[in-house]
Amino acid sequence: MAAPVGSSNAAISSCSDQSTVVSRAENVHLQYSVLLQHLIGDKRQIKDLNPGIMGGLSNPHKTDEQKMIERGMESCAFKAALACIGGFVLGGAFGVFTAGIDTNVGFDPKDPLKTPTAREVLRDMGQRGMSYAKNFAIVGAMFSCTECIIESHRGKSDWKNAVYSGCITGGAIGFRGMNQFVVICHKTLFKYNLMLGAVCLFLITISAFLIAGLKAGILGCGGFAAFSAAIEYYLR
Repeated sequence: MAAPVGSSNAAISSCSDQSTVVSRAENVHLQYSVLLQHLIGDKRQIKDLNPGIMGGLSNPHKTDEQKMIERGMESCAFKAALACIGGFVLGGAFGVFTAGIDTNVGFDPKDPLKTPTAREVLRDMGQRGMSYAKNFAIVGAMFSCTECIIESHRGKSDWKNAVYSGCITGGAIGFRGMNQFVVICHKTLFKYNLMLGAVCLFLITISAFLIAGLKAGILGCGGFAAFSAAIEYYLR
């Protein structure tokens, strides 16, 4: 009679062990389901991603004034104004440089034998520098503003923006005609031959603007677009 009792006890203990394992498995499955609900389910807690604590680095919130300044600096008007100022400074320096290597600065065409004074030489250098500064400022503002508008319209920042902007700017300048750039090209390339390759290519492109009209616009568009593509390829 002892054997059946022992076997029954063993059966009862095995059943209790199995029920314990099943209950533990169900408990684990239940906890896992609850965890999933809190992580990716409907019961998840939505937390505000504060940039001030992301990564453990101190990054305070930007004020409205800072956001307004950033929007202003990213606007096309600011970029055009910055390019205009930069072009004005660069053009003025380039004009003074070309005037410094020109042996005819200060001479009066009506009296070529007269030796120019220092004031006359400085006056001619200032006039040439101002003329070049205005031309470079116009080109820089047109190119930068056009590129910004095209980039905002396309929603992309790639080399195509510079090519499109160069075509539009070159075509507009070609229709307008800028004889001063033709003078720069002639004196720099064919007389002194001292400029870098990029400047020479730019001046050769500008020389296409000598003929005002549709042909000059097409030549200016293609030349300026090719120049912009070459610069973008070099920078990228």
